[in-house]
This record gives sequence, structure tokens and C-alpha cells, in this order.
Amino acid sequence: MSDDLTYPGGLAALTERFELKRDPFEFGTETLPGVDVDLLPLKEQIVSASATQTIEGASNTSCTRKRSQIAREFVGLSHLSFLNAQLIANLRATRRKARK
Repeated sequence: MSDDLTYPGGLAALTERFELKRDPFEFGTETLPGVDVDLLPLKEQIVSASATQTIEGASNTSCTRKRSQIAREFVGLSHLSFLNAQLIANLRATRRKARK
């Protein structure tokens, strides 16, 4: 059997990475918009490339990191679709927490 692993660290590292993704998001000072947010302006606003970068001095929470990752896929698209993706990611994390 070869010592070359398909995934660095093998199954143990892959399992650890999977378990980390199961943790609920830490929000810190960042929050999602309130339930009464006006969605029309979000439909008209376009996600800029700056949304993919973390703000210096901002908290380095899992929510902030995930937001930056998601933003890469939505540059040039509406903030409404970007918000939808963030809500889906948050719901998935919340659902995983509830199943524990």
C-alpha cells in the first residue's frame, strides 16, 4: 500500500475538518439584517469585490470568514442574493447544531 494520501493527514484530518464545519457560527459584533429589513434596496445594490476582504480590526469570527467566502461567488450580483446565501449557510449551521 502506498504512503501517498489523497487528502493530507488522511481520514483523521478530513474528519477533524468536517467536525469543525459542523460548529454553529460565531457572530461577534457582526449580525444579519433584522426581520423587518427593506429588501428592495438590497435587490438594487451590487456586491463589490471589497466584500470578499475582511475589514481590518473586525472580529475574525466564523461568520465573518464564511461571509467573505460566500461573497467571492456573488461579486457583481445583488446584495439580496448574497444575503440569501448567507441565510442558507446560517440555517445549515443552526440545523447541524440542533441535530447534535
